[in-house]
Amino acid sequence: MQTTPLPPPPGPSGFQHHRSTRERKRATPRTRYEKSEYTFLPKKYQETEIQVTPASHRLDPSRAIRTFHQYFLYVSDETANKPPGTYADLSSGSSHEPPPGNYTDILKKWVDPQNPDWFGYNAGNKTSRQYIADELNKRMTNAKFDVDGVTLTNGALAALYSIIASTCTPGEEVIALIPTYFHYDPITTANGCKIVKVPTDPKTHYPDANVIRSAITHKTAGLLINTPSNPSGRIYPPRVLKEVGDMLDEVNKGRNKPVVVFADEAYRRIIWDNNKFYSPCDYIKLCVILVHLGQAAPCAGSARYLAIPNSFPSDMHKNYTDTVVKTQMVPWHFPNVVLQYAIPELDQLIIDLPKLQKRRDRLFKLLHDDLGMEVTKPEGTFYLFMKIPSGFGKKRGIPTLSDGTEDDYGFTLKLVEKSVYVLPGHMHDVPGWVRFSVTGTDAMIDYAEPVLKEFLG
Repeated sequence: MQTTPLPPPPGPSGFQHHRSTRERKRATPRTRYEKSEYTFLPKKYQETEIQVTPASHRLDPSRAIRTFHQYFLYVSDETANKPPGTYADLSSGSSHEPPPGNYTDILKKWVDPQNPDWFGYNAGNKTSRQYIADELNKRMTNAKFDVDGVTLTNGALAALYSIIASTCTPGEEVIALIPTYFHYDPITTANGCKIVKVPTDPKTHYPDANVIRSAITHKTAGLLINTPSNPSGRIYPPRVLKEVGDMLDEVNKGRNKPVVVFADEAYRRIIWDNNKFYSPCDYIKLCVILVHLGQAAPCAGSARYLAIPNSFPSDMHKNYTDTVVKTQMVPWHFPNVVLQYAIPELDQLIIDLPKLQKRRDRLFKLLHDDLGMEVTKPEGTFYLFMKIPSGFGKKRGIPTLSDGTEDDYGFTLKLVEKSVYVLPGHMHDVPGWVRFSVTGTDAMIDYAEPVLKEFLG
């Protein structure tokens, strides 16, 4: 498989996150960065003042997530009434096609009440939780689960919020790997914790256990591992996961509070080219699985679960499980009861992977083979990640950033003018890159192909 390495984070050492807060503030004073040239966006969608650090040109997380929402709100409004063939939404992993199989029939079946308490409060249907534990035990090599370790959550973000809130106390730190998933920042900071970002290997896109180890401090409470990785599409192999697990075993020997891994396996069933998925929890002892049923069948997006394996010490397992459930009680982060009942049947559904793989191959051929772009070819997930070629912005009237990096926001917004919507790499902490999703329809790719040929040619 031919892949292109992601760039290391900007800066003289590539590890600016290791410096103290005081040193970082002294080295990279905050300034204001105006994006007023993009006035074609309606005023309600504009983020005219965005706070950045001059050394990295990364958006401040609290503003980045607002910008993300503003951009997607704009895309949603702009495309709502456009007929097929007049735009291409390649910006997100949302499905643009009808749900697979008999999805609606399954929901109708479970809407029909079977007892007087059918729609009462339910903090996790036991039949569905037992089903999940049994399925995990069939798929996993080393990790084992029981029904008490499985918690149902109301979507991906609720699962992430609940596990971070249950693990971290205010002031502690969670490590995330670059490229990151854009919701890790706000969910971590919403719990009063700090996110620490470390780069993956620039050639393989794999995490490096030594780099992660150098970022661990006495404040570190968790490590987020997303495999297959959004947006690089890389599946982390057993060797890499075992190295991380062995490193954490050594680290945790001398700690009163161990570092726990959060295995974000949203795309564990979205695998291409007969590749095999490996769960971090098969190689890391203190590891919690977070699985999004909705990525296998995007219509079921409001059902997710987190699972704590039996490799946790018994007292820690019980305390952890109890804390997770209590954390979910106040905002009621459990799925609605109809979805809870339907999980065993909904889990049998899968989106049309052969169709999506054809779109992935078509986009990769267009961008890489025909146009000569540097593009990662994903082993899993819905995404291709493309580096904007050096000097491209100058040809198209898009100013580069002061460190010479191509402006992925400018690139994205120029394509918006042509009704082609992609995601800027800033959202994943990789400036100068853009992400394309293969969940767009064939009609969308038909529309995008001549536009991209003209724009990138």
